[in-house]
Amino acid sequence: MKNLWPYCVCVVLMIESLLVHHQCQGVPSYDDEYLGDEQTEEYSYDDDYTEEEPQPMLNPQFTTEAQNFKMEVGQVLRLPCLVDKLGPMVISWKKSAPDGDIQYLATSGHILTQDRRFSVEVEEGRGSSLVISIAQDSDVGEYVCEVSSNPIATLRHQVSIIEPPSVHILRPGPIQEERNDSRGQSWIRHEDGEIRLHSGEELALSCHGTGDPEPLLRWTRERKRMPDGRRHVDGSLIIYKNITRKYAGTYICEGTNGPSSPAQDSVKVNVLHPPEIITEESYVQTQDGVQLELVCIVHASPKADVRWFKDGLYLESNSTFNRHDDDTTEGTLEEPEEDRLSIRHSGRKHILIIRRIEDRDRGHYTCHAISSIGESKGNIQVMGPMADTDSVMDHRVSSSPRLNHRSLIPIFLAFNSLIVATVRPAAF
Repeated sequence: MKNLWPYCVCVVLMIESLLVHHQCQGVPSYDDEYLGDEQTEEYSYDDDYTEEEPQPMLNPQFTTEAQNFKMEVGQVLRLPCLVDKLGPMVISWKKSAPDGDIQYLATSGHILTQDRRFSVEVEEGRGSSLVISIAQDSDVGEYVCEVSSNPIATLRHQVSIIEPPSVHILRPGPIQEERNDSRGQSWIRHEDGEIRLHSGEELALSCHGTGDPEPLLRWTRERKRMPDGRRHVDGSLIIYKNITRKYAGTYICEGTNGPSSPAQDSVKVNVLHPPEIITEESYVQTQDGVQLELVCIVHASPKADVRWFKDGLYLESNSTFNRHDDDTTEGTLEEPEEDRLSIRHSGRKHILIIRRIEDRDRGHYTCHAISSIGESKGNIQVMGPMADTDSVMDHRVSSSPRLNHRSLIPIFLAFNSLIVATVRPAAF
């Protein structure tokens, strides 16, 4: 037994050494990666586990540009937000009011507001449009389209209400009045709808327009071109110097600022001037013979009184002459059979009619127009023998400053008849 003791000690030492080595292998090292405890397999990670990679940065490209929308109350408004290759991203809408209040309206195709006027039109894979029906003043603000990208992309639309245009025509006023312009001229609003000027004065009219956006202004003249021959004049101001009667008429200012109906204001311009006379003469073949008509076209403002004279004698109603006034139509004269002379008045035309002309009808005829600011005379000289008048056909001669001849008849020229017309403005 004493000989076996050394061997037993060696065996014990070997066993202890093995136990220590085994325990050292079971303690994890701080320098090596910890792979878990092999004796507790229920707490170990799955053998196929791989760490999830971070999502890539997304930068969506809008195919719609930010816009400023001007809308009218009551109309339908569509705010588009389209994106190239939208993919799985989601579009949301919100509104930022002028007071800073934020209101979320929609996400994807779902409406988040209780206001039934709002809806969303979705275009699959491209984006959506926010629709506002029956627009109101409260809809003014900034509308933001957000795309759920990383980072979030936004598109902003501005919405404002169109204020319908309003225009007012102004006339020159005293220097202390309102709205002085760059010329130092003041302008006041006309109230009676009519402006009276004298010939030779300046016609100046200004049109004041309001609205959002500011309206574009244009001038026209009712049933006439503008005095310079144009159909219209753009801008707020028109000025004409040294005017004549041809500048009279109704001037219209029109303002437009969008799809709404244009606004208009008008003023009638009356140019006061002494009478101006244009004379005409015509021969007309009738069943009873040749009829001579002497015509004076009288332009006057204020209205003029017109009288006819022959060789200085006033032609008044008598047994051989009847005078008729008709402001609307020439009509049909009712007169005794023996009457050969009569007068018609239709608008500006004053007509002296001589039926069955005779030699005694030769002479100097005058139409005399008199108004409160002047007078004028139109003279017509009838000369030559009146024999064989039954052979004279229709003939017209204008005795205005630009003499016009129509159907000049050789037979009539053989009579050496001559029509002479002059206009003498009255001194005042």
